Amino acid sequence: MSRELKKIILPISNYELSIIPYLTWGEKEDIQSVLLSGVNIKPSGIDGFSPQSMFEAKYKTFEVAIKKITLNGNEIPFSKEWLRELPASDGDFITEAIDKIDKKKE
Repeated sequence: MSRELKKIILPISNYELSIIPYLTWGEKEDIQSVLLSGVNIKPSGIDGFSPQSMFEAKYKTFEVAIKKITLNGNEIPFSKEWLRELPASDGDFITEAIDKIDKKKE
């Protein structure tokens, strides 16, 4: 399946990102798997939740959604370190763009 990628430019750092327009079923399941890995289940039911899995699921979502990163024509590999070093407003900009992926029905 081929998806036409959407290009966004981060307002502060000027990175150009190519992101997916929607999640496939498999991508959605991969992200949910990371999120659910933080659930503690006992025979009596759910017995707690690790908030760290929410952060890991967010990183996984970004990793799945961002297909290409370039700056001045140079391609940069996606990494948590790259993401964590972005200015906060650029991170928020990416989050808003990626949040729209979940709401789009294909």
